[in-house]
Amino acid sequence: MSDGPQAKATNGRTTRKKRFFHLAPEPKDKRPRPENPSLGPSQDGCERRLECLGQLDTLVLALVEPPRNLPLQELWLGVQAAGEHFSAETAAKVLQRLPELLAASALKALDLSAHLEKGAAVEAAALPTQKSSEENTVNEAFLMVHTKIEANLDAAMQALIPLPSLEWLSIVAMFYGSLRPAPLPRHILEDCADLAFKQRKDEPKELWHLSRIAKGAALSGTLGRHQIYSHVADLAARAIQAGKPPPAEILHDISLALSLLQPWDPEITKAVGRFREALVPLERSVQSTQVGFIGAASMAGQRNGEAKENQDTFYTSANGSVACVAVVDGHGRRGAVLSAAARDAIAVAMKELKSGSSEELAKVVLRVDAELLIHQKAEPELSGATCAVMQVDGIGQQKRRLSLVHLGDCGAVLGRMKAKNSGSNGANTWSAVRLTEDHRPGEDKEAARLLAAGARLSKAQQKMPVPPGQQMDPANMGPPRLWHRQRGQAPGLAMSRCLGDALGKACGLSPLASMVDMDLTEEDVVVVLGSDGIFDVLSDAEVIHCCRQFIESRGAAEAAEAVTLSARRQWQLRGPYIDDCTCVVLFL
Repeated sequence: MSDGPQAKATNGRTTRKKRFFHLAPEPKDKRPRPENPSLGPSQDGCERRLECLGQLDTLVLALVEPPRNLPLQELWLGVQAAGEHFSAETAAKVLQRLPELLAASALKALDLSAHLEKGAAVEAAALPTQKSSEENTVNEAFLMVHTKIEANLDAAMQALIPLPSLEWLSIVAMFYGSLRPAPLPRHILEDCADLAFKQRKDEPKELWHLSRIAKGAALSGTLGRHQIYSHVADLAARAIQAGKPPPAEILHDISLALSLLQPWDPEITKAVGRFREALVPLERSVQSTQVGFIGAASMAGQRNGEAKENQDTFYTSANGSVACVAVVDGHGRRGAVLSAAARDAIAVAMKELKSGSSEELAKVVLRVDAELLIHQKAEPELSGATCAVMQVDGIGQQKRRLSLVHLGDCGAVLGRMKAKNSGSNGANTWSAVRLTEDHRPGEDKEAARLLAAGARLSKAQQKMPVPPGQQMDPANMGPPRLWHRQRGQAPGLAMSRCLGDALGKACGLSPLASMVDMDLTEEDVVVVLGSDGIFDVLSDAEVIHCCRQFIESRGAAEAAEAVTLSARRQWQLRGPYIDDCTCVVLFL
């Protein structure tokens, strides 16, 4: 269905002529209709037909109910079999499950690593919103679902049916905003926002779905102005100021929506200011604690022999038996500013933690990202940072517990020392235990999540010119990267989770940190957090080896310096580029 004639609205938005539904008049001839042998008598036939239609709706609904491992083709065949005889609620359920199924279909029977290594790309199949000359099961089935959604929105806009629930609208908005079927029907996002705004009640409990609707509209890139954006920002600000802040997930959805709308018009600028004032604490003075058993070192890298800006930052703190540490590795045009802002926000939030569990630390990271996405100076659209954040409870005590979260390629390694005994010639036995796993677009689980959010994965295009008659060498194209499939050569990130990078978050980049909780034993003696400048060139065993000579003195600062110097030497052996090298050492 096309958008129809366009007209300019007074508020700067475009409106479309709505399709009107006409109810068929009651037949003048009210004589009993002939019986249909296949359906039985007319009354029974109607009941049976309604029962059959209900069964068709149930059929489609059953196909999309998780956790069923459903092949995508089976869903399309089920939708086709039902024809138009499924409800708008069931159509939304199809949309809710569809991204996951599209991603699984794209990766099915694909050796992802080998596929990306040869320079090929992978993305979920594109979906049509208009009929085309190419008739196939996928196109026909999705158009049935799309038409059902569109008709339900049209009827609601004309008050022919009750207003759809906010949950239904959020599912629709998030699907069309993230997957962006082509040509992208702007009116669907606009209708979702209009219908949601109509039923607003200024109650914080509505924020969960309202924030998702705003996020979906902003992700689409087609609805730059709407009252729903300032409404959710103000609603969240009032809740924070009332001492009842919404969950970090809601705050993050609102911040991302606002960040994607830049440059802001005057109305949204004011709303962002009110939201930022409520969200970001005024106190931002942060100093790391200098104690013997915690130490850090950071060295700026070089590019072609010239010093580059150090975009790494760190934080260390000790309060009694509790130690808190963090490493943040910035990237992008304003990576240093964003890295410092992230460090300060993490430090302030960790001081207020009631519990040191990894779940609480992950909430801190998510809340920090919400602050960064609307930061005034960090330019978070194409600037970001990876991080590792850790808290250890029980320092110097018999019972100790470690909680750790990380995003991207900042890492952590635990050093274990088994005390010397007669069977080992009087020598201590050391081992290194990796605590983190890098978040990369080329990993199967991360790739599936990214494709479901509308990303395209491939290596970067070769920068050096290719001689005539020759092909690009995939070995010179670097690692697999994350791309926004509607915006060409951006953001081009080699990680799948990090802080900032709003454009990346429009195609699946995640701020949800991986979590580790573990009880420490008496053999656990040291833990090291570092940026990729450390772990790209040093093995875990080499990192722990640098710390071994300081175990007796517990000189953490000296150990951290030894690690960074060792990493820098390895970079110098590799060529003219030296990455920033930062690490924090904590003797347990």
